[in-house]
Amino acid sequence: MSITLSGGSWEQTIAILLEATEPVNGSWLQAIANALANLPTGSTTPAGIVYFNVNPDPNTSGTTFDPDIQLTTNTLYVSNINSSTWISDGLAYQTYTGTTVDRTEWTLAGTQIDAGSNKTDSISRTGNTYIGYSTGLTSDVKFGVVTTGGTMVFRVYENGGIAEGQNTTASGLYSHAEGYSSLASGEDSHAEGGVESDGLSGGTAEGSGSHAEGGATTASGYVSHAEGYGTISSNVGSHAEGNSSVASGFASHAEGYFTTANGTQSHAEGSSTTAVGAFTHSEGSNTIASGSYSHSEGDTTFAFGNASHAEGSSTTASGSFSHAEGSSTTASGQGSHSEGNATTASGLNSHAGGKSSKASGINSFVHGSGSTASGSGTIVLGNGITGATANTTFVKKLNIVSAPGYADDAEAAGAGLTIGMVFQTTGVGAPPLDVAGILMIKQ
Repeated sequence: MSITLSGGSWEQTIAILLEATEPVNGSWLQAIANALANLPTGSTTPAGIVYFNVNPDPNTSGTTFDPDIQLTTNTLYVSNINSSTWISDGLAYQTYTGTTVDRTEWTLAGTQIDAGSNKTDSISRTGNTYIGYSTGLTSDVKFGVVTTGGTMVFRVYENGGIAEGQNTTASGLYSHAEGYSSLASGEDSHAEGGVESDGLSGGTAEGSGSHAEGGATTASGYVSHAEGYGTISSNVGSHAEGNSSVASGFASHAEGYFTTANGTQSHAEGSSTTAVGAFTHSEGSNTIASGSYSHSEGDTTFAFGNASHAEGSSTTASGSFSHAEGSSTTASGQGSHSEGNATTASGLNSHAGGKSSKASGINSFVHGSGSTASGSGTIVLGNGITGATANTTFVKKLNIVSAPGYADDAEAAGAGLTIGMVFQTTGVGAPPLDVAGILMIKQ
């Protein structure tokens, strides 16, 4: 008779052999051997897994095993070289291909063999995995832990992102979001914070390598950092911290309350300060540094000129390289300097000091109250004086504390005085210089 040994279970194959009236392939022993050789593989799950290295065939000398368990039956041997699977009869190793058996939702790690009742070796699955119950889950979430109420509290995304907490999302490659309502969408970004009881969302990290923390913060620039409340860092390498501060310039830094750093590598700190120009620094309260390399500090000070400096209260340095200090002073001329109270230095390289004084002439200098130096090189010293003549010094009174004494011009020359130097008579000279204390200018 003709006997078919393929298909069906091995129990059915043996039963067919036992009912046969003639041997197969010459003898009953040979027939049984053939039947055993055709047993379907993968009908049971091996109890343990051993991984082997060095050679793709475990029968080859020099092969290493981890753990070092060799030629053991009921053990699955998996190659770390090509992921092939093998079993042993105690004498040698034979290739093993497990059949698909839907006993569990898991397979032994690195194989397509059902995990069965294996409780010790690593297991895996290609589909998504959730612990708990939830609805409306996106397909990019590969693993999730869900609370009883259906809230996802831990997610592992297909892109390697990890989200934990409540209403958090890590959609960026290898990103991390934690806390409440935080979003990490940039590659390698990190978002955290938020207060659920107040309905305050956490940070939003949009830029690659960015970090947003606190409440309602946004880090959208590449490798930027936003922290605190309502802060925004939108440019490369920028840093915003505090309350509602914004760092929008390249590598800028804004800190404090409602501060803004717009310029490249600018720095704004304090309250409502603004650093607009490149490499500027604004600090204090309501200060603005808009000129490149400018610096404003104090209360309501403005440094508009390049490399200008405004300090104090309500001062303005609008000229390039100008300096305004004190209260309500203005330095508008290039290289000018105003100090004191309500003084104005508008001339090139001019200087105004005191109160309500003005230096409008080029290289002019005024110091006093209510005085004006409008001529080129004009110097005014004192109160209520107007000097308009160039290269002239204006004073109301001049007190020379000490002047050298000589009989006359000749004696002063002999003592080394030169033209224009001042001396006084001693009273021993010829008339009319025979009176002591006459102020003389060397001729």
